[in-house]
Amino acid sequence: KEKEKEKEKEKGPAKGFEKMISRVFKPYMSLYLKLERAHLADLVKTLLAEEKWGKDVGDGGEEEEEEEEHPVLISVGKIFLYIKRSLTQCEAVDTGETLLHLSKAFQDTLILYAEGIHKHVLEVSRNRSGAKAMTAAEEKTVGVIINTCEYTSETAQQLQISVVKVIDPALAPQVQYEGIGDCLDEATDAAVTALLNSILLKLDQAMAPVAKMKWAEMDQVGDQSGYVGAVQEVLKQTVPPLRDVLSSSFFSALCDKCAAAFFPRVQGHILKVRRVSSDAVQQLLLDVHALKTVMLSLPTVGLPKDKAKVSKTFTSLVTAESGKVESVLKVLLSENDQIEHNFHALIKGGDKAQLQRVLEMKGVIQAKQAFDVVEAGAALTESARAAGYGFTEKMASGVTSGSLRQGLDSMRGAVGSMSMSSTVGMMSSTVKNLSDTGVKTFSNKD
Repeated sequence: KEKEKEKEKEKGPAKGFEKMISRVFKPYMSLYLKLERAHLADLVKTLLAEEKWGKDVGDGGEEEEEEEEHPVLISVGKIFLYIKRSLTQCEAVDTGETLLHLSKAFQDTLILYAEGIHKHVLEVSRNRSGAKAMTAAEEKTVGVIINTCEYTSETAQQLQISVVKVIDPALAPQVQYEGIGDCLDEATDAAVTALLNSILLKLDQAMAPVAKMKWAEMDQVGDQSGYVGAVQEVLKQTVPPLRDVLSSSFFSALCDKCAAAFFPRVQGHILKVRRVSSDAVQQLLLDVHALKTVMLSLPTVGLPKDKAKVSKTFTSLVTAESGKVESVLKVLLSENDQIEHNFHALIKGGDKAQLQRVLEMKGVIQAKQAFDVVEAGAALTESARAAGYGFTEKMASGVTSGSLRQGLDSMRGAVGSMSMSSTVGMMSSTVKNLSDTGVKTFSNKD
């Protein structure tokens, strides 16, 4: 009999009495939902205003690593704690339409939060001028925001599963949190881009001396240039703190993006050089190889040798990107009559502007342009002289003020594009011819 009584208790309340009290409150749940929405919105606003944006995160240490491997913003934990309590309260009253509307309020809250942290990322990046990278503290803040986006996305999925478990089965398909993911992805992309741009700005500053060095005068190849060491120092100062903050997946993605963007910038710095000697090109090849070695160590900068392992994918990426720069330098080592052929053979997708820059660096295109200018100038001078001499022939038969002005006008088109020396020479010859034909004086006006 005792076992039968226990079974009766396990069956729960008798039919007709289930949620009898909670049904009394159903007509007034709209007021509850309105109040709960307002509380959630105010909570997000208050927490974002009070957020320390990662400034409370330490610089590392054994205790901190054990407690929290990848730090997130304090505000995100408080938001999910409030949501969990709200879900538990609603579940006890109504698992139907009220819970469905509350679930949508949860979604709107997390979207509002994602927009708030996205806005902060944009503010941090916009506060820096175009030629100035973020500070180490700002980079750490952006890294913590990336972690927070990842944590929010994962926890939102768990929240959706929890709601689906307790809501009326007929309403379960309507519980969708896709909009949250889109907003978090946008915030994450903005944060990763901000970090990447900051690193690249620092690397650009380290590479700036390349364009100022006297490569045309270099007559021997030495050790790697000083800017290679500057690049290495930037990575030593920037990478380890970010690796400590970011999750492994996002850190790997950041390294890939950095390597893919760095070598095209290296090529851009090299192509800014006006002229190069053969020894200078050899030196640049040595430097690019050194930069390749430096970039291969990017994911493991500051780690002990036993932990310094780089993936094959990253190695292939760095090798491919550095190889493109080396191809340009190999073209610069070509004989002048082989440059264009080797350019098209070694550089896939190379354009005319890039080929022209290579020819200029070799000094080939300037010599050709100078010859073309001399030829054009000679032809123009002969044309102008012919116009001048034709005019002097007319002067021999009689000169008037009007005819003189008309003749000078006819010469204007030919003379206008001539050099000053050619113009003076031609006019001197014309005046001499005029003197020979008896025209002795001109008024200032004519």
